[in-house]
Amino acid sequence: MISFCLRAQRHVDRSGARKHQRRILTLVGLGLMVTSLFVRSSLAQAASRPSDGETFPSLEHTLQLASQGSIDAVRARAELAVGQANYQGARLSSLANPYLEVFAERPAWRGSEVTKDLNVQANLWLPVEVAGQRGHRVAEVDALVRWKEVSLQAAQARAVGAAVRAYGTVVSQASRVYLLEGLAASARNEAELYQARLAARDITSSDANLVVVEAARHTAAWSESRAALMRALVEFSRTTGSGSISRPESANLHLLPPPPLHPSADSFAAQAMRNCPLLPLLDAEAGYHVKARSRYASEAHTPVNFIVSAGRGDVGETRLGGGLAWTFPILRRNQTEQARAEAERTRVLRERDKNQGLLPVIFRGLFQERELLRAARVELEKTGEPAAQSGVDAAAAMLRGGKGDLFRVIVARRDLALLAFRRLELIEREWVLLSEMVALTGRLS
Repeated sequence: MISFCLRAQRHVDRSGARKHQRRILTLVGLGLMVTSLFVRSSLAQAASRPSDGETFPSLEHTLQLASQGSIDAVRARAELAVGQANYQGARLSSLANPYLEVFAERPAWRGSEVTKDLNVQANLWLPVEVAGQRGHRVAEVDALVRWKEVSLQAAQARAVGAAVRAYGTVVSQASRVYLLEGLAASARNEAELYQARLAARDITSSDANLVVVEAARHTAAWSESRAALMRALVEFSRTTGSGSISRPESANLHLLPPPPLHPSADSFAAQAMRNCPLLPLLDAEAGYHVKARSRYASEAHTPVNFIVSAGRGDVGETRLGGGLAWTFPILRRNQTEQARAEAERTRVLRERDKNQGLLPVIFRGLFQERELLRAARVELEKTGEPAAQSGVDAAAAMLRGGKGDLFRVIVARRDLALLAFRRLELIEREWVLLSEMVALTGRLS
C-alpha cells in the first residue's frame, strides 16, 4: 500500500513537471511570437507611419527652402545684384569729366619790352567718346548680368540637389531610428523575462546572457542611429538655410524617392540635356568674354578732347580760341586685356564641348544605376523580407514545440533585421542618385 502510494506520488510529480515544462515552453513561445510580431510591426511602422508636416517639411517645401535660402543661392543672388550695379557706370553718357587748366605769367623783370603785363590763359578740355565705348560697356554688362542669371539657376540646382540628398538621409536615418527603437525595446523586455526565468532556474545562464547581449547590441545601435540622425538634421538645416534641426515626429517622410518619369535612359538623357543649366552657363560666360574683348578693343581709342581757350593778353586784350587733342592707338591698344579675354573664351568653349559629350553618358549611367537599385530593393521587399519573416516564425514555432533552440530564433531575427537595414541602405543610395540628377538638371526626374 505504501509502495502504491509512492508510485502514485511519483506519477503525479512527473505529470506536474511535464505540465510545468509545457507552461514554460508556452510562455517562451508566446514571448518569441510577440517579439517576432514587434519586429514585423517595427518594419511596417518604419515605412507607413503618418508624417507630420508641422515638424518636418515635405519634399516640395524642402526644394523651395533650398532654392531661396541656401548659402549657394543667397551668394549667387548677391552676385547678380553686384553685376547689375555695373549699369550705374556703363549707362553714363559718352561725355567724360571735363577739366580746366589755368596759366598765368608775367615778365621776370620790369622793363621787358616783350611782355608788358600779366598774361592769363584758361583751357577747358571736354573729352568725348567717339568710338562707341558706351555701347560696348552696356553690352558687356548685359552679358555679365545674363551670366549671373544663369549662374543663379545653376546654384539653385546645386542647392536643390544637396537638399534632396539631405532630405533622403534624414528620412532614411529616421526610419532606422524607429526600427531600432522597436527592436531595442523588444530585446530589453525579452532580456527582463529571461533574467526572471534565470532567477527561477528555468533556463541556463548561457541563454540569459545571449538575450542580454542581443538587447545591448540593439540599444547601442539605437543610440548610434540617433546620433546619425542628428548629424543628418544639421546637414539638412545647412543645405536649406532653414535654421531648424527639429527631429521628425515620424519616420514616414516620403521614405521612397519619387519614381522616375522617363521610360528609358535615352529618354531621360535627352530631357536632362535640355534642362541642364551647365551648358547655358558656359555659353553665357563665353558670351561675356566676347563682349569684354570688344570693350577693350573700343577703349584702345581714347576720347577726343575738344579744347576751349580763353584769356587775357599781356597788354590787356581778350583772347579766345579752341582746338582738338587726339591719341593715336598705334603702340598700345589694350593687347593684354584683349588676349586674356580671348583666352578665357577659348577655355570656356573647350570646357563646354567636353561637358556636352560627357553629360549624356553621365545621365544614362545615373538612370541605369538607379534602376538597378530599385530592382534590388523590390527583390528584397517581395522575396527577401517575407522569407526572413517566415524563418523567424518557423524558428519560434519549433522552440514552442520543444524542438528548437533560442540561438536559432535570434539568428533568424537578425537576418530579418539585416534585410530591413539593407533595404534602408538601398533607399538612401537611391536618394543620393536622385540628388545628383537634380543637381545637374534642377528638377525632380
